[in-house]
Amino acid sequence: MMSPGMHPVLCALRDIDAGLDELAEGNLWALLDSEALEVRVGLERLASRLYGQRLRATREVETRGAAIKAGASSTRAWLVNVLRMHPGEATREMLLGARLADDLPVTAAALSAGQITPAAVAVIAESDQADAKSLGKNRSSLYRPPSVVPLRGETST
Repeated sequence: MMSPGMHPVLCALRDIDAGLDELAEGNLWALLDSEALEVRVGLERLASRLYGQRLRATREVETRGAAIKAGASSTRAWLVNVLRMHPGEATREMLLGARLADDLPVTAAALSAGQITPAAVAVIAESDQADAKSLGKNRSSLYRPPSVVPLRGETST
């Protein structure tokens, strides 16, 4: 439920937090086996979706310079000092958020939809980066659909 004057994103975050409290109070032992499996699948999907939003939020903080405006020396320093992230984790999160936003929007969408896991995203980003290094400018030709050859009597557009 949205509070007057509260941004919808902050309302959604509050609702997710309340939902997690409700989930924590639930008795997993009372579930049928099929329901227990459904819960585990649902949690995996939600974890992926949350991670996608986390990367998106980190990218937004970096892009607008919000951490620096708040007094941190950098977004990475803010992640380390405020969120208590390991420095390596903070760096990876910033780099991955940038890669998804700038180069891998389809992967970002799949993660945010819970269709792929964070581990899969890391592999895709690493593979894409390796392709970029080894193929250079020719890399884009791998991702273009083949050109359509006009049939006899047709003109190409």
